[in-house]
Amino acid sequence: MEKEANKWVTLKRGEYLVNISNEIYKVCIGDGKSVTVNDIAYTIDFRKIKDDVYVLTLFDSSFEVTVSDLYETKSESASTKLSSKLQVNVNGSLMQAIVDDQRSLVAQSWLLRKPHISKSTTLRSPMPGLITKVLAHQGMIVQMGGVLLVLEAMKMENEIRTLQQCKIESVFVQPGATVERNDELLKIIEI
Repeated sequence: MEKEANKWVTLKRGEYLVNISNEIYKVCIGDGKSVTVNDIAYTIDFRKIKDDVYVLTLFDSSFEVTVSDLYETKSESASTKLSSKLQVNVNGSLMQAIVDDQRSLVAQSWLLRKPHISKSTTLRSPMPGLITKVLAHQGMIVQMGGVLLVLEAMKMENEIRTLQQCKIESVFVQPGATVERNDELLKIIEI
């Protein structure tokens, strides 16, 4: 399954696409005692023993697993920068994993769209909520993936990020403002 084909995959909460050595696995994390990989269910025991170090028990065998973030390089494509890149060490065997969830796949599909005719875009609220932080200001240049503002909805903080490098043309909200779905938040100019 190629990266471009991922935009057609629908994932639910707790489901991930994991790419290890160009092999793609659909992983669904259950209640902490089960995991499904490519529609096959496994009973597991997964315990954290210290920061980024876990013990995984599967089929009466135990594995020490260390997970750490891999940092992006400038040569990466825009769509791969939206994926989580991890280095995984299982009992001394190192591998790299690229992990996508529903949000990263949706963002990647947006990047694959043809560019807009107009370079000016108004960003609207995806849901009703409370603006808790506004990090962008008029004239500011924001890099791809940069946080523009934080919207609190249903006791969860949602970071509103840019999908490409842009310049902030206008800011329509302030911290403490209540917004409804589709209310204008910011106007940006794609760079």
